[in-house]
Amino acid sequence: MGGTIDPDQVEVVAAELGLKTDIEQVFVTSFELGIMGYDDLGWSFSAVEYEAETRRLSQESGRWSVIHRVCASLVPDDGDVSMPASERRYVHLDMAGAEEEAVVELAQAVDDHLGASAYERAGALADELERRLAMLGAAPDDRRRIRAAAARLDVMRFTGRLNDAVETAAGMEKRVATCADPLARADALRSMGNVKYLSGDYKAATALFDQAFRFAQGDDLLLAKLYHGAAWFHSNHSRNEAALKAYNLSVDHARAANSLRDVAWGLHGIAELKARERETEGRRVAEEARDTFAAAGSRTGWALAVQVLAEFERLDGDYLEAERLYVLAADTLHHVGSIVEAMVRGRLAVLYYVMGDNRAALAQARAAREAVGHGMSLPARLYMDLVLMTLETSEDRRREHREIARSLIARTGFKHPDFDLFDLT
Repeated sequence: MGGTIDPDQVEVVAAELGLKTDIEQVFVTSFELGIMGYDDLGWSFSAVEYEAETRRLSQESGRWSVIHRVCASLVPDDGDVSMPASERRYVHLDMAGAEEEAVVELAQAVDDHLGASAYERAGALADELERRLAMLGAAPDDRRRIRAAAARLDVMRFTGRLNDAVETAAGMEKRVATCADPLARADALRSMGNVKYLSGDYKAATALFDQAFRFAQGDDLLLAKLYHGAAWFHSNHSRNEAALKAYNLSVDHARAANSLRDVAWGLHGIAELKARERETEGRRVAEEARDTFAAAGSRTGWALAVQVLAEFERLDGDYLEAERLYVLAADTLHHVGSIVEAMVRGRLAVLYYVMGDNRAALAQARAAREAVGHGMSLPARLYMDLVLMTLETSEDRRREHREIARSLIARTGFKHPDFDLFDLT
């Protein structure tokens, strides 16, 4: 209920209920009586009281469940960003009392919101999914609960809640180990491995990914995600050849799985590597990644592809266009609530430093550092620390950031041409 009402869909529901009624006349009479109204958006109840009364009558007639089952079948597949088709179907099936079918759609809705970078909604629905499954009697290591837990972990990671993610991942270990479904285990191990990597435990992260690969064999979508993660690990340690190979494998598996979103993530990784190695071909790959992310509806991915394009503009000396693209990427990431905004602002700080605008560079680097705090053992944070160790007003602060930068470089072996812009001695 709520919103506009499609007479054609009402006719389908009526037929399912066995009602031989002239639906057009029903709408006309309702309009004449003032029960319904019509405007540019279509038909709707003219007052909430009429809608509430219709709801009460349908519940008392015993038709409520059938009505919502039919409504679920009528939901168009395209949906929209705020409420994908899966969530709409979940709402109707839930109202119909079809609990088992409803949780299937709810699980899909979690994934759809994650894909659209709607992290807050994805997290709320993942919590609801775990609660619903527990109420249905699903064991803690049930594959559906394990998948829901993995999704919650991804939300925490994307939004920078690293401490929560570390605690949650630790609490998942026992039930993941006893889960009978290999694909659910692989997905959970993937999400847990990413959290381990972010917390700086690179060895444990690699071990978890190795396990995940063994369980994921035969599932192209999971393999696409795992190869992307492995490539990301390699790229953070400047094992660029291994990273490129893994990114290409990720794209291959994503295409086999018909997942535009994961194809785009693989292309983005390739473009980043090529930007780092100053290969102009990377611009075309970044543009393809940007357009593929747009088609897949991933705002986070789209912003990160734009950030890579900003890198190429900077390398070409078009600093104003680079600035425009960096700001566009950072603002988009801020809007969706992604912690990756901090990394982009770190790159923007480097651009301002290259332009000689030290005040702007310092402001962006400080904002980026404040966002991540101490919770990011990634080379991506190096950019902000490099700027801060050079421009901070306090010698103690400059020394602190120099030590952080040196430590990260020593631990990861990460190399980047931009390091030549700064004095690390």
